[in-house]
Amino acid sequence: MRSRGPFRHLSRGNIGELMAIGLYIVALTWILTVFLHTVSLIQKKSEISQLLRERMLQMETVGFLTDEALTDLTGELETAGLTDVSFEDTTRARVPYGARITLEISGKLEGQVTIHEVRTSTAKYR
Repeated sequence: MRSRGPFRHLSRGNIGELMAIGLYIVALTWILTVFLHTVSLIQKKSEISQLLRERMLQMETVGFLTDEALTDLTGELETAGLTDVSFEDTTRARVPYGARITLEISGKLEGQVTIHEVRTSTAKYR
């Protein structure tokens, strides 16, 4: 019998044990990748919600979403990763004090996940 050098105290194993460990490592890597991707999407969604909150506060003081604000918001949303942005049912004309204003957006986050968010408040300008 041949000496195995520094590993002579280890028993002979089979490829099945090594394969099980390899599959375990591959599975953990896949789970970690999916988890990190999901966390990334949640973080981007949170960023988009914050942008909408800030814009809604501006709409409260002006009474509607101005053309300039719409252009800025569209650019910010696209920078955040939202594509195919739509502003359905968004208040685009000035409303009287105390009237309801709406900011509604929809689009695709990273071209995969559909996002639809609605913010409502009342006009608070004088």
